[in-house]
Amino acid sequence: MSAEDENAQVKAHSALVDFFVMYKKVLGISGALVFLSVLIILSFIGFIQYQWGDGPIEAVLDPETEQIRIQAGYMTQVAITLMFVSGVLMIPTVALLLYWLLTKGRKTHRNLLDIYSSFIHRTYVTTFELIPHQGKTKIDRLLNHLSLVFPEVERFADKIGMSFSDWWEKKKDELFFINYDGVFTTDTGYFILKIFKTTVKWEHIKDEIDKLNKEQKISKIVDTRRIMRVICLADEYDPFFESDDLISKMKETKRNYYKIDLILEREFGYSTIWIDR
Repeated sequence: MSAEDENAQVKAHSALVDFFVMYKKVLGISGALVFLSVLIILSFIGFIQYQWGDGPIEAVLDPETEQIRIQAGYMTQVAITLMFVSGVLMIPTVALLLYWLLTKGRKTHRNLLDIYSSFIHRTYVTTFELIPHQGKTKIDRLLNHLSLVFPEVERFADKIGMSFSDWWEKKKDELFFINYDGVFTTDTGYFILKIFKTTVKWEHIKDEIDKLNKEQKISKIVDTRRIMRVICLADEYDPFFESDDLISKMKETKRNYYKIDLILEREFGYSTIWIDR
């Protein structure tokens, strides 16, 4: 096993342990919140329906002080006390839950995303380089291959119950993104498919990135799901994409939280030109 694989394995193990610890903490806190909520609801029901035989709360004039004081039966006082104590206890409980989610939760989430990204990168390259594509159309062949890499895409493909090209003809006018050859939403976000019909040059990719950055800003306002991945497919790429300049250009070009992949389609399969990590 190489040093890189060993480090990745240690990181994955550490992230899984952190996840299980956080899960137990969040589960315990959530259970406490549910208990306190039920206690408040039961106390409130007993209070408003006077089921405990104490009658309503009354305003009584104290003959000694000649001041009005609130008088309630014993069980009514217990109900009010329970609601107050439960409400007070919920504040630190919710604060503790938020603390865990914003500290340990965010750190664990980042680590799991790193592991997921490494796993996807390996699977992506292996699948697209070695497995022949299948499907009647370009878009169907591409989605079939993506289903082998991304579990969320496989779930989407199973859910629609038809070829993607048929589904796209029915749904393309209902989706927010336009001028693309395929857009679908998954559990992790939007996948956008772009098929170039000419030789792809760097300017084409740069234009798409700039346009998608603007789309992403708008989608964050009108939609809770962000763009997860953009897959660009072409039959031919400019020789620039085989040079070292591509790496520096891709690193310099800002992408607004999404990943972009460049795929070359051959007669019987695919080649990966660039896969974002």
